[in-house]
Amino acid sequence: MTLKRIVDLLSVWRLREVISGLIPILLASLDQNRINFPILAMVCLGYFLIIESSFLINEYSDSFDTDILSHKEKGIITSKSSRKFTLISFIIVSVLGLLIMWKIGLFAVGLISFILLTLYSVPPVRFKSRPFLDLIVVTLCYAVLPYLSYLSIIHAPISEVTVIILLFFASGFIAIDLVTEGSDIDADKNSGIATSAVFFGHKTNLTMIRLFSFASLVLGIFAMVLSFHWWYILLVINMFLLFTAGNYGLSLLKNQARLEELYTVGVKFGIISANLLIIVLAILVGIKIIFIPNA
Repeated sequence: MTLKRIVDLLSVWRLREVISGLIPILLASLDQNRINFPILAMVCLGYFLIIESSFLINEYSDSFDTDILSHKEKGIITSKSSRKFTLISFIIVSVLGLLIMWKIGLFAVGLISFILLTLYSVPPVRFKSRPFLDLIVVTLCYAVLPYLSYLSIIHAPISEVTVIILLFFASGFIAIDLVTEGSDIDADKNSGIATSAVFFGHKTNLTMIRLFSFASLVLGIFAMVLSFHWWYILLVINMFLLFTAGNYGLSLLKNQARLEELYTVGVKFGIISANLLIIVLAILVGIKIIFIPNA
């Protein structure tokens, strides 16, 4: 097996995107000012594997219909061997993720996340093809449950600020998910996948992106003011940029090619900014563990 073939097979893991799922957990550890590194590491690993399994089953499921019907040039699964590798990876990663969640006392929430994210991609349920439910599942499993899981495992109370932070996450993830779906509106429509973005159409989808990113922007500012958690400025800036992009996108409705370019740039920027944010948050967590006693 050539090196290129190995790289092609491993590309189904989409690690740069999966790792962004750790952002809510790292923020929860910083917000509560109570960091137990072994526990934090296990929660991150457990959720990383659960989220990874959702990406793998999505690629596997799409390889049978969506990637073929839409003539997707970037279809990651291109042969029976890569399809088999993806399915085996999904099974192994799922089992390991659920075992870790059981070990740290989060089996129930891990199992719920696993089931919802698997049904998100797999027919006949396929939440990704059910407007509004697709947004709810992604937001719940990628943002709300990871954040609450860390609070639960350290027995931290849920305050008014926590509720605001959860609403901030929810509105922000909905806006981000609509950008991701928006980049595939035409391909999903041709494949018969009725995502929320397909349901809305370009104009309404951009309006919804503006609405939810603005709501997240306001909630993020409130969270910073009430809690003095200055690190949320990093996410607030992203929401401001997303809101601005939504405004610009509305001016491109008559220029389909430019609008598609904007969506593509938005998705790529989102991945890069999430990776940078993970690095910054990890550094902040490390500083707090090393230099702040009893953190």
